Amino acid sequence: MSDRADGACRCRITKLSPPPHPSKIPLVAARIQVTRAKGGRTDKFRAYAVVLDGVRVARIKRGETRTIETDEGHHELRLAVDWCRSSTVSFELAAGQEARFRCWPNARPLTILYHVTLGSANYIGLELAEITHTATT
Repeated sequence: MSDRADGACRCRITKLSPPPHPSKIPLVAARIQVTRAKGGRTDKFRAYAVVLDGVRVARIKRGETRTIETDEGHHELRLAVDWCRSSTVSFELAAGQEARFRCWPNARPLTILYHVTLGSANYIGLELAEITHTATT
């Protein structure tokens, strides 16, 4: 729409401030890495939601690795797909640490009915593989 009778638009151009100096950008305190197994037929074409501290932060497909930057301190991680999920893993991270997790579908062709009903809270396997120190850059 135009505010002027001749059809031209009125625009206001504002000067953008330059980006902050790299030394003024806060460094990430900690990282979480989640790797999903490649094998198996279960959930071959489905992505799992990565839920950190109750907030969905990423999606992970079969054979992928996701890295999530977060603050240091206490965290809870779980994965979910539809109404099924993994168990929740609680852990502590200090500044400069990286928690590495592995996940996989627990359901198999002969156990799928159990896992989508009574076993839905353990449909996805999730384990903390290690906590390492990383170089913060």
